[in-house]
Amino acid sequence: MPRLTDLAQETYGISQQGNFEGRNVLSFRQKLETLAQTHGLSPSDFKELLGSIRKRLHEARSTRVKPLIDDKVLAAWNGLLLEAMTEAAFATQREDMLLSCQNLAEFLQHEMIVDGDLRRSWRQGRTGVAAFLEDHAAVGLGMLALYQVDFDPRWLNQARQHASIIIDRFGDPGGGFFDTAENQDDLITRPRSSQDSPYPSGGSMAVELLLRLHAMTAELRFHETAVNALRRHAEQAVKYPTAFAGWLNNIDFELGTQVQLGLAGDPASESFRRLLAATAGQYLPQMVRAGGPPELQELPALLEGRGLINGRATAYLCQGFHCQLPTNDPEVLASQLREATKHASE
Repeated sequence: MPRLTDLAQETYGISQQGNFEGRNVLSFRQKLETLAQTHGLSPSDFKELLGSIRKRLHEARSTRVKPLIDDKVLAAWNGLLLEAMTEAAFATQREDMLLSCQNLAEFLQHEMIVDGDLRRSWRQGRTGVAAFLEDHAAVGLGMLALYQVDFDPRWLNQARQHASIIIDRFGDPGGGFFDTAENQDDLITRPRSSQDSPYPSGGSMAVELLLRLHAMTAELRFHETAVNALRRHAEQAVKYPTAFAGWLNNIDFELGTQVQLGLAGDPASESFRRLLAATAGQYLPQMVRAGGPPELQELPALLEGRGLINGRATAYLCQGFHCQLPTNDPEVLASQLREATKHASE
């Protein structure tokens, strides 16, 4: 039976001269199966010995001063996470992932909004300064993405509120947006960040939020503000595409053929879920979805006048709010989608 010290050195590549600037950075240098065979050990015996080694290493490490950890929660980054994770949940149809998204949305809504205003950061129950443009835009996009999967109108209302705040507090009458709100008076000048690097700028995210909301709600001020911002940045985006990817995506969404899907019915019903599933697993960057019972008091324009057929959930596939024949059949909807996206790419 090898000594634990010898086994640890061989397993983790520890040497007198070290492997990085005279020190040892522990890493597996051989396959564990090979090490077990070399020492005449069974896989289970080797695993047990390795467990003892790790326990002693952990005990030794626990006596060292731990590095500082930046564990604050940023609204913008969590908004981006919410959007990405929601899209993943929809594509994979994983209910556990969707539940995580809903929990995150609840946290953003209840923990990071103080007296009606979104905050930039949160840590251990305490919030930071007022949110910047990128915070409102990213959280708004995350809420809008979640609405398009579980169709809880709360998320749509949140997205619209963030969009309105962006227009009212961050908008530049000359087109585009400032990074800080108009009531932030502790700066000499209001900064403006437009480049999409390493993640989308607040401006490009704001335009995406406004364009997608307009495609769903037909609210003109969303569209007008977004188009004015695009006009201001279009020349830069074309000239320096790698630095303005988000803006180019927005131009494509605005100039391309948008696909709008209205789903009338109870989102919890089997017929509704089957229709929605017909759109899962497809890459449809120019699609927006709205859904819910026709009797809801506040319906987005995409759902206005869209009733049930034969008492079952019904799909209305539209472009420019002009819809094809409604259907209860997921296969018919899938066929309509193929035809609509084929024309959109031409």
